[in-house]
Amino acid sequence: MTLLRAIRERPWLAAAVVAITGYLILFVALAVRRWMCFPPWSQACMVGFFQTVEAAVLFLWVEDREGLVGGLATFVGALVGAAAVLRVAQTGARSRERALRAGLALKLGPLLDYANASAEAVRALMPQTVNHLLPHTATLPPLPTLPQESVHGIVDLVAVSSGQNAAALADLLHDLQVQNARLTDLETNVPNPSHIVVMDTLQGRLAEAVALYASVSDLYLYARRKRDRLSRPLGADQAHSAISIFRMEDASEATAAHIVLRHFGLPLPGESER
Repeated sequence: MTLLRAIRERPWLAAAVVAITGYLILFVALAVRRWMCFPPWSQACMVGFFQTVEAAVLFLWVEDREGLVGGLATFVGALVGAAAVLRVAQTGARSRERALRAGLALKLGPLLDYANASAEAVRALMPQTVNHLLPHTATLPPLPTLPQESVHGIVDLVAVSSGQNAAALADLLHDLQVQNARLTDLETNVPNPSHIVVMDTLQGRLAEAVALYASVSDLYLYARRKRDRLSRPLGADQAHSAISIFRMEDASEATAAHIVLRHFGLPLPGESER
């Protein structure tokens, strides 16, 4: 925020600046007028300057407040200097944000692949369930590895973003960490006889992968400058498209699709018609 913008948005600041400026002009004018006569304390100078009682009172009032004048001048100078420094800092932050935003588009591809591979890994487990329970002898497919470079790209962008964009990116990082932790838990839980993996768990893992795909697709539009503001929750605009891409049509996957819609606060099929 520049000084001019701050003054426009805060009328009291504009009034303060006008008052301080007028006071400084008055002080300088009175001081110059007196100092032009030498020596200023001589009777001729005093008589010439104080032609009226009002002029004498005004000068003495200003002269008694030289410290205040100096403080006000320092305050105005500091205000102008701070505004200039802040403007330079904001310009640098905007430039960095644009650079990170442009580079992010190159880093989102591996994250989309990760979300797709996560969904396919869970899909490979769902047909192996018996009475909605996953046997401990089920074949666990290879689980994808979280692309750290993509995650770091989002973290860097959060650091220079603000407002709703920063909040949406932070939400995405949180959802990504939760999804990855729950997915990797399958490596331990599936072969563990003391742990039961039910169909509801697999449906939840599938829904998280599809929701992540939708969120990253939404972020792609922002990285490619198709939009300037990110929605919250990130991915709501792409949820139906992601569900369509994964063709979640059978009964078990349709339940996962409903979980995706609920995650984004969207109505289920038929609810909007009621």
